[in-house]
Amino acid sequence: MKPLILLAPLMLAGIKPKPKEFSLYDAQCEGLALRVQPSGVRSWVYWERVDGKTRKIMFGKHPDLALEDARQSMHAHQSGLVASAPLSNTTITFATLCERFLSAKEGIYRPSTISPLNGYLRTQLLPAFDNQQAGRIRTPEIACWLRAYSRLGTGGANQASPPS
Repeated sequence: MKPLILLAPLMLAGIKPKPKEFSLYDAQCEGLALRVQPSGVRSWVYWERVDGKTRKIMFGKHPDLALEDARQSMHAHQSGLVASAPLSNTTITFATLCERFLSAKEGIYRPSTISPLNGYLRTQLLPAFDNQQAGRIRTPEIACWLRAYSRLGTGGANQASPPS
């Protein structure tokens, strides 16, 4: 199992190379890793399996490609989007992301799953994160929301909690 670390810009600045190459896997963006070579070169990579073969995708070198940009590049790669130019600092709003998610899951999820999911989004998540840029919502904000939501009752908070 790969050790996951919540990567942060300040932490990345202090990473020192070792005699052997190593990778630090981002806990916030599953699959993304910072590969550190003995020479000190650091690059953003993602490993994927295609037709039973492992393939390494390199997004760019650190610090030329910032942490947030590496995460955006990986999400773009996973969604099949091709970024021909560097990604901007703007992202879609949380509300737009929710709309796209629900429309993508129509026909895949059962109506009995979509209905309560839509209810949680409308009554709890959208009022809290509606117009925020989806890529800018941070763990402390989510934790704060989850704490407040858990005071309303345990059922909803259990549904909203990520699996451990």
